[in-house]
Amino acid sequence: MDAKGRLLVPADFCKQLPETERTRFHVKITKVGSLTLYTETQWAIAEAQLARLNPLKAKAMEFKRQFLDGYRTLEVDSANRILIPKNLQDAAGLSKDIVFWAMGDQVEIWDAARKEAYMKSLEEDIELTDDLFS
Repeated sequence: MDAKGRLLVPADFCKQLPETERTRFHVKITKVGSLTLYTETQWAIAEAQLARLNPLKAKAMEFKRQFLDGYRTLEVDSANRILIPKNLQDAAGLSKDIVFWAMGDQVEIWDAARKEAYMKSLEEDIELTDDLFS
């Protein structure tokens, strides 16, 4: 990421997307201190799921507020970069060294040092693997 908060979208990532999905992304902060990047199609699915929540239920509205907190739409510029707003850079602890972490149909944007610390914390929690796969 450069000093202005612009992040080059990896070419390998873009090649996997249809051309219509390469010009705009949606991003939001996660509970673990990263950003989740959504394509237009993925965001439309998320919006549809949010729209099904009952607005008369307090828990549903709390979830919706939490999910949308820090949400932004990001346009891809002519140099294939996205501008990460300062509040999201700060929330995710982003520095110059950034990692795009593909997780199935989702991509997370992590500060490299924060991701390393997160993975180390998971390694220390062997019970997580035992709980999921036993």
